Amino acid sequence: MDKTAIPYLDLSANYSWSGFHTFDKDVDLLPLTLEDTSGSHWRFRLRTTLEPSALSSLTDFGVQSITNIKGANDITGECFAGQFGFLNTNTGTIERITGVEAGPANFSSGTITDAFGVRAFINNINVSGVITNAYALYAATQGNGTNTNAYGLYIDTLVGTNKWGIFQAGPELNQFGGNLQSAGSIKSISPTEGIGYGTGAGSNVSQLTSRTTGVTINKVCGRISLFTSANSTTYRSFTVTNSTVSQNDTIIVCQKAGAGLHKIHVTGVFDGSFIISTATISDTSVATPVFNFTVIKSVAS
Repeated sequence: MDKTAIPYLDLSANYSWSGFHTFDKDVDLLPLTLEDTSGSHWRFRLRTTLEPSALSSLTDFGVQSITNIKGANDITGECFAGQFGFLNTNTGTIERITGVEAGPANFSSGTITDAFGVRAFINNINVSGVITNAYALYAATQGNGTNTNAYGLYIDTLVGTNKWGIFQAGPELNQFGGNLQSAGSIKSISPTEGIGYGTGAGSNVSQLTSRTTGVTINKVCGRISLFTSANSTTYRSFTVTNSTVSQNDTIIVCQKAGAGLHKIHVTGVFDGSFIISTATISDTSVATPVFNFTVIKSVAS
């Protein structure tokens, strides 16, 4: 292989990166085509030894790639500091293909304060610089073939005293475009936030004609303003048509506003609707009661 194809790599007696450290071990370059059927192979393998003689503040890079984009011209293509690809044109079955594997290993009895399998960060240094979308980690599955199981992120069993599958240290919003399903419990330990619906999940509707006139509101939560008329101590019922409701769901309704203390009951839950029955304890004045409702999704199996 032409040595000039690897800039700054000296393949003489002592292998070195120009301007960096001198290595005392092997740099291996294997043929571009291998026909072996067993063993482990590295097309390019760099093995180094780092052994400080005293307390060190050294920052050591096994491999570093830096590209400086200069000028003032637009670039419509993509720029990669590094790219790794494994292309399969074999018609047989390959058990596993990995684009990039990173695995720090501790063989010592010493202590490593922080170990990162993969560490990614975006640094927008210039105060006038603009990055429209900053993805510290981006994952996608692509192609026209069949992906039987596609995982954007797969976290296997963790080993440790304290274990978190996902841990976010900051207070930023976490948003999922799809559904969130958990085989375990979902809990909030916030003393002020709790668990509930956010802006966009709810709506409001006003009842027309009478206190028994049905309303339609196709949201999982919201507000129902009853028809303005005299309150009654006799129960009256009306149907709430709601496409989000299934017959096994639980509907919570409470009085938000309006004269009179209202007794409120959900007296029927169906696929696409539920029934509210209400009466006042004693008040019969003319009023416009307002009820809040919430749909809690549930199943019977």
